[in-house]
Amino acid sequence: MKIKPVYLLAAATFVSACSDSGTEPVKAEAPEPAAVVSSDTQTQTDLPPLLEGAKMAQCKIGPSRYEGPCVFRAESNGTFSVSMRDQSPIYDGVTVVTVAIVETGKAEVMGMTTAGNNSRWGSAVRSKEDPACWIGSDFEVCAY
Repeated sequence: MKIKPVYLLAAATFVSACSDSGTEPVKAEAPEPAAVVSSDTQTQTDLPPLLEGAKMAQCKIGPSRYEGPCVFRAESNGTFSVSMRDQSPIYDGVTVVTVAIVETGKAEVMGMTTAGNNSRWGSAVRSKEDPACWIGSDFEVCAY
């Protein structure tokens, strides 16, 4: 089964379980993608419907990486991911950008590559001027 990063950010989870023959680690199967819903009206038939809980937003990924429409998916604790609706790279081989909140006003930012690898961008802080933006040492991610 090929897992598309826009539907699932973690490919598999490894758990340790006891088998009949001893304590051999067992690889858990990756969960199925969330059910697809068509809660919005599509103007192009080649675009997939949004996942449940996702919404269209305006993104700005800087400096000068991408500015325009994106799919915004909120997760727990304020963490969110942005991607393109058609699952194409949002810029230079990066299909999903995730802002993972680690504490109030602080996050770790990662980009999922077309090869399925997470590339760590680094730490970011929430902008005081524009709370929709997270600012790192050499990047910013904004979602409106």
